[in-house]
Amino acid sequence: MASNYRQKSAYWERKRRDDAAPRRRRDETVPRTRRRVEVSSSTTYDTKSAPVEQQRPARKKSVSPSRSVSQRTSSFEVVPDIPDEIVGTDAVVAKERRKVVLKKEERERRAKRDQNRSILVIVAAGALAVILIGVTTTFLTSPYFHITDYIVNGNAHLTNETVLTYVDTDESTSLVTLDTGAIRREMLANPWVEEVAIHKRYPSTLEIVVTERMPFGLVSETGGSRWLIAEDGIWLGQVLEKDGDLVADDPRSDSVPVSFERDDVIPVNDIPPTTDIIVGMSSVNDEVNNVLAVWHGIDEELRAQTLLFSAPEVALTKIVTKDNVEVFIGSAVDINEKSKVAVQLLSEHAGKVTLINVRSLDRPTWRGLDTSGGAATKP
Repeated sequence: MASNYRQKSAYWERKRRDDAAPRRRRDETVPRTRRRVEVSSSTTYDTKSAPVEQQRPARKKSVSPSRSVSQRTSSFEVVPDIPDEIVGTDAVVAKERRKVVLKKEERERRAKRDQNRSILVIVAAGALAVILIGVTTTFLTSPYFHITDYIVNGNAHLTNETVLTYVDTDESTSLVTLDTGAIRREMLANPWVEEVAIHKRYPSTLEIVVTERMPFGLVSETGGSRWLIAEDGIWLGQVLEKDGDLVADDPRSDSVPVSFERDDVIPVNDIPPTTDIIVGMSSVNDEVNNVLAVWHGIDEELRAQTLLFSAPEVALTKIVTKDNVEVFIGSAVDINEKSKVAVQLLSEHAGKVTLINVRSLDRPTWRGLDTSGGAATKP
């Protein structure tokens, strides 16, 4: 009996295990590297921790062989089939490869689309450039902008013809493309031109506004040439007589001589001969530069009475007034104070004084004639 009982118990135990074991696909196992996958709402498998064989649910309690088959099988949880997407590694790999292929195809399509777009942009830019060049060329060469009128202002000694010689234009010159900077540079090379402004008055008028240097002195070298100098110390040219008029010419160039009025300049006599005079350059002559400093520093009243300068040397620089009074100034140092003293003596001894010496402010002196015509001594 005992042997028969054991045989029956072994039989039912094997059958229970066979009924409780999960059904698996043939020749396939779940990899250990799988993540936890939820198969159903009631059962979760951890394929990372153990193979399928080790995930059978434990028995709640031992069952006696005398129990019925229905009673013994109801004591265990039924394990459902593992889905194919979990156990089918070949399908997963194929899916990943498909994703890679799709991404590569998408990148290729995007690259081709960008390339086509770049080509389209280049073609459009080229077409636009051609259109702009055509429009610009038509605009610049249009007869509507050809220069037909010229306006010259501010010139007192330079003639309009002389000014326009610096404007190299013809009937087909466009006001738009005219290089006014080059014209300005050429005109500033003329010693008479202190500043110049060139304005384009569209559609076809060019205006030139000249600021001339003001001539100051007719410098006469002792036994030599005469030169015209401006108030800012620039040599304007060598003075010549032409058809009874005085003109300033540059002996080193073929420039057009410029005429001026004798009454517009002050004679500066007795200057020692020099070879340092260069037309268009500043004076480096000490006697001439001292005369310029005296002229800019004296009182307006004394300036109005000045007839001429004499400057054989700096210390002997003097002013001869329109009343033929000699005012010895000497160096331009303290010229403002010297000028005030000279004006005071001219005012106090008007009609009697013939010579004033203010070279030394400590001892200014004067000389005049008494009422009988004799010479009066200085105080």
